[in-house]
Amino acid sequence: HAEQYSSDDNRFDLRPFLYPNWFGFEAIEKKLAAMGENGTKVADAEDKKSL
Repeated sequence: HAEQYSSDDNRFDLRPFLYPNWFGFEAIEKKLAAMGENGTKVADAEDKKSL
């Protein structure tokens, strides 16, 4: 807890902060395609109980 930098200092943050604008949408579309029909199905009360 005794770091020399504050939580606002992001020099050591290794997460990328710039993504291409299509990246998120393409990743979601790939996941939906992998899920098949279940990827576009709206959950009903029975589906929520199984979670």
